[in-house]
Formats: sequence, structure tokens, C-alpha cells
Amino acid sequence: MIEYIKEGFRLTHRNWQVILLNIAVMFGIFIGFILFVGVPLAVAFVYFGIDLTYIKDFLNIFRDPKGYLSRYLGLALLIIITFIIYICFASILSMFAFGGTLGVLRNSFLDRQYKFNLPSFFKEAKSLFFKIFGFAMLIFLLLIFISFILGVLVGIGFSIVSKYSEDGTFIAMFIAYFLSLLLILIGMIITLGVLTLSAYAVTVLAVEKTGTINAFRKGFNFIKNKPKAILFYAVLIGGYILIDFILIIMNYPFSLIPLIGALITIPYQMFSYVLLSYLLIVMLSSLIIFYIKNRDYPAYEI
Repeated sequence: MIEYIKEGFRLTHRNWQVILLNIAVMFGIFIGFILFVGVPLAVAFVYFGIDLTYIKDFLNIFRDPKGYLSRYLGLALLIIITFIIYICFASILSMFAFGGTLGVLRNSFLDRQYKFNLPSFFKEAKSLFFKIFGFAMLIFLLLIFISFILGVLVGIGFSIVSKYSEDGTFIAMFIAYFLSLLLILIGMIITLGVLTLSAYAVTVLAVEKTGTINAFRKGFNFIKNKPKAILFYAVLIGGYILIDFILIIMNYPFSLIPLIGALITIPYQMFSYVLLSYLLIVMLSSLIIFYIKNRDYPAYEI
């Protein structure tokens, strides 16, 4: 498994331009937030005559939603509309860049003579955009379903703990917490299963350029025939989460330093995002390599 990850690093370094493009997308999304949300919000504040002293009113909106919404209905509608526009803009830009990145990594691995170029990136991004859009919609619905299932499990666990806690005996408490931990474990297994299937499905989508439903079917069959695929993805996602956690812990001391800490935090957050973006591309590279090398597949057109 380590060899696949090492080769993933090499594939990423061979296409280092995609890292810069993904960083550019990050700044594009940030600028989009300012243009689509920040500027209209500032203009609305001026138009409605709202200054910073009224900001505290918005903190009380949940106490009396009808009263505050009737008072700031125009502002509320503007915020909702501009935020929806921003979400659409950010989603389209992200999916476009994601598709281009996957396509470039696929082509670069299948053809060792391949060299990165922008026309190829945009070609891959356009060819995969609607496939990834359909994939994202399906994942969104799947996440809603999984959230519902996990919510039910949490509710059952809470009910069990409450019921047996009233008894107060050691055996009752043991059973309560044992069943709660069992439900948590089941929830974690379901989550890992969905993430693993999604990761290999999008890999199939990029490598074979098939439809969304077919990608999920082939991804499921690949995992079923190659159980080590689950362990490989668990190693990848576990390493990514661990590094993210370490970055968060390292940032904590800076937040305790007045003024200077805030100045240090901004570039540190930018560094963290760049590093995590780089590691995400390494993950994608490793998954593409692992998938191609562990199954028989026909020759693909570059």
C-alpha cells in the first residue's frame, strides 16, 4: 500500500500545476464570497440604514423570528438570494476544477509521456463536469439518508442510556453504555462504507468516464472483489484527518496571543489550506493508481 501512496506523490509532483490551479480556485471562491455576499450585504446595510450597533439584533432573531424578519424582510431576502448565488458559483467552480484535476491525473498515469497543459485541463473539466454534478447530487441525497439513519441510531442510543440509567445497577449501566458504543461503532462503519464507496465511484467516473449510476455499481463491485480497497482508503482518509487535526492543534496557541496571534493565524490558515489541498490531490492520485493497477481494464483513450 505504501508503494501506491509513494507513486501518488510522484504523480502529483509530475502535475504540480494542478495544485496551483486548485489554490487559484480557493482564492476565486473567496473573492466570489466578497462579491456575491459581502458587497451586497454592505450595500444593504447602508440602504436600510443599519449600523454596527444593530448587529446585536440579529443575535436575537431566534427568540422572535417573526418580529425581526418583518423588520428586516428585504435584508433577509437579499442575504438568502446572494448566498444561494454564491453557493452555486462556488459549487460550479469547485466541480469544474475537481473534474479537470481528476482528468489530468488519469491521463498522466495512463500516458507517461503526457505533460500538463491548460487546454487538456479544461477539456477534461468540461467532459467530466456534468458527470461530477450528477455524482454530487446523488451523494447529497445519500448523505441526507445516512444522516437520517445516524440520527435514528443516536436517538435509540440516547433512549437506551436513559432507560437503563434509571435502574442504577452496574449491569444495567454496562448494558446501556455497551449498546451505545455498539450503535456508535455501527454508525462509524456505515460512514466509512459510504465514504469508501463514494471515493472509488468517483475514481471509476474519472478513469472510465462512465455514468454516475454505473460508476457506483463498478465501484461497489471493485470493493467487493478487492476488500483491501477499504483498508487502503481508510489509511488515506485516516492520514488526512490526522494531519488536519495536528494543524488545528498547532494553530491553537496562536489564538491565545493578543493581536500578533491573529496576524499569525491568517497566513497559517492559508498554509494549512494549501497543504490540505496538496494532500487531497495526493489522495486522488493514489486512488486512481490503486484502482487501475488492481483490476483488468481496456485501453482508454487519452
